[in-house]
This record gives sequence, C-alpha cells and structure tokens, in this order.
Amino acid sequence: MFGIVAPPAHVLSPAEVERYRFVYCGVCHCLKHDTGQLSRLSLSYDCVFLALVHLSLYEDEEHSVNGSCVFHPIANRPALSARSLHYAASMNVLFAYFKLLDDWVDNASRTARIASLLAQRSYRTASEQFPRQAHIIEQGVAALADIEQMALRTHASSAQSNALLQAGDKAAATFGAVLGEIFAPYPDRWQDLLREFGFWLGKFIYLMDAALDVEQDCANATFNVFRDTSLTSIEMRSILSTCMRYACEAFEKLPLVQDCTLMRSILYEGVWAQFNAKYEVAQQQTLGEQSE
Repeated sequence: MFGIVAPPAHVLSPAEVERYRFVYCGVCHCLKHDTGQLSRLSLSYDCVFLALVHLSLYEDEEHSVNGSCVFHPIANRPALSARSLHYAASMNVLFAYFKLLDDWVDNASRTARIASLLAQRSYRTASEQFPRQAHIIEQGVAALADIEQMALRTHASSAQSNALLQAGDKAAATFGAVLGEIFAPYPDRWQDLLREFGFWLGKFIYLMDAALDVEQDCANATFNVFRDTSLTSIEMRSILSTCMRYACEAFEKLPLVQDCTLMRSILYEGVWAQFNAKYEVAQQQTLGEQSE
C-alpha cells in the first residue's frame, strides 16, 4: 500500500515501540519465508497495522523467533510468529505488486517496471495462497484505472474541478471497498465491522496519498483528486478527517484489547504525520513571507 498508517514513535512508550518492532520484524520474516528475500523490500506500515488488528481480534497463538536479517546483520532481532502475520505479509505482496505496476504506467518508471518483473514470482505465490483476495485487488486496481482515466478525459474536455472531486470520491470508495475485503478475511461475526473499518480507512489512505502527491501528479499530468481544485490544506484535512472519524468509530466497536493503545496512537496521530509535515511547513513559510 502507501505506508501512511505509521506509528508515531514520539508518543509511544518504550514497551509499545518494542512491541511494534516485534510485530514489524515478524511480518518481515514472514515475507522472507513465504515469498522470498526480495519481497521484504516492499514491507509497508499499513500491512503491519493489518497484522496488529488481526492479532488482537483473533487472539493468535504467538511465538518468538530469532533469525538473521539482511537489514540488521550484526544483531539478531526477535520477531513474532503468528498466523495473522503470514496473512498480512501476503496482502503486502499483492498490494506492492500492483503499486509497482501503477507507478510504471503513471510515471513511466523504469525502476518500477524492473521491480514489478522481479516481484512476479512473489505475487504468484501469494495469489495462489489467497486467490480470493488477489482477485479482489486485481479487480479493484482495474476499476481504479478506469475511473481515473475517464476523469482525466472528462476534466480535459470540461475543465471543471468538480469532475475530479466526484471521480476522486468514487475512486476512494473503490479502494476502500477493496481494503474492507482485505480486513475481513473470514466469514465470521466480525466481518461486517472489519469491512466498515477497512472501507473508511481505505478511503482515507487513498485521499491522503493524493494530498501528499498532488504537486508530483500535476507535474506528471496524472490523476489526482485534489488537482486543480484550489482546496486549502484546511479543507483537505476536513475531507480526510471525515473518513478517519468513521474509520475510528468502526474500530472502537471491535473487541480489541491487546495493543489497543498502540493502534489508537497510530489511528489518531500517526496517520497524520506526513500531512502535518508537508502542509504545516508550507503554512509557516507562507506566514513568514506575509510578515516580511
């Protein structure tokens, strides 16, 4: 995915930092074990959060494993082993593969093209293990491409920013529906709440990615919901906050105990870190120029 659902390290306790690292390293080890060494390069904070939710909800049996890591070759780090981590690792591979394809198409990135070719083997392994989820993601990515291309053609002919906003909401809902299905892997009593939570979190992730990449997408003439809309950072934050509020309402209805404080820190603060860094700096520069 996009690495937006990240931990706010500055507000976490030492125990929470260690717990997050334990889970993060566990997902990384699952990537190596399930789909090969190269797949570890794609590890996303978003899928680590997915693992945290499922670990807490389904109360997996947990084991600690030790092993060498190419990224930390000197000191072996303990890592968590549990069923939910293998699922999160496979979802990470599926999303990462299509993200590489998207970067190749949108930006003509040779690096993304080469990486996508190298990732094909890992993708096949993950899709064979979870064919339903692979099909859902593939269909969602195709639907997103159709929505975005149609929006660009419509915008070019009408020059109306409203067309982009409407298409962007439809695209965000499409990604949200995909993530909702990924968060609800089993036909159980929690599937509806998990879908609701994943849907709103997915909308937030899609729109947040657009807010962070708006200048780059404008330069590349690729689709962005906030392109040419003249929305201020305050207005963008309001749109994003609505999605996150609904996501948090669904999250709080889930019977989560383990790591709940850690996950709340991520949802209520961590997800805003990149937005704050980008737009608060811009606002401060503008205010500074106005005062001169």
